[in-house]
Amino acid sequence: MSLYIAHPLDDFMESINLYTFNEGKELVRSIKDVSEIGALDDEDKLIFLIPSSLITSYKFIQNKELSTQVNLANFISEIDSKIVGQVSDNDYLFHEDNAFAINKKTLLDINTSLSSLNGTIYLVPEYSINHIRDIDVISQIGLKYLFSYSDGTGFGVGENFLNQYLDIVTNNKPDFHPTVSSLNNDLNKRFKISNSPFSFLKLSKSDLTLLPNFFKVKINKICHVLAYQN
Repeated sequence: MSLYIAHPLDDFMESINLYTFNEGKELVRSIKDVSEIGALDDEDKLIFLIPSSLITSYKFIQNKELSTQVNLANFISEIDSKIVGQVSDNDYLFHEDNAFAINKKTLLDINTSLSSLNGTIYLVPEYSINHIRDIDVISQIGLKYLFSYSDGTGFGVGENFLNQYLDIVTNNKPDFHPTVSSLNNDLNKRFKISNSPFSFLKLSKSDLTLLPNFFKVKINKICHVLAYQN
């Protein structure tokens, strides 16, 4: 069994770092399209990370006495003024005490591209992979910095916008004292204590079913399987 992690480096997902873990060994290569991942075995696992700019996260606790439809309506009512564009343009997804909004077409395009692959597929917000309950975390992956907040929300920024985003966060959260996995000097100056750089290797030893998985098989995978059988 191999674990694959696809991390898009841009919002158009035209540049992707593909990490492969097998028997404790890590291999990374650059690809331009999901089709370049290649054939996966049924026992393989793929985690595809949704860029932070494409999915918005919120703290939202569903009322278990109400239906999913009513909870959804309540959630949309809460965030209506914060959404850019039409409410109907988005899909709204729940996981534990969080809710997420993502453009319908974007989610459909990603799910469709992944549906041709075998194995178990996880489609998750990129900042969810370093989430630790009740702890704020900043993890550096290449030139990107993922902010995973204690409440399950998060965001990611490139190195050029790191200090600007940090100013916003610390102004809004004066008690912000995150666990940091980075060797960035600016982070070291602000928070003083820093751990070693983040490694995807820990995911190969964690329970992936705890991640917010937004993958849904689309019809082209069914057609692909039927064509293969015929």
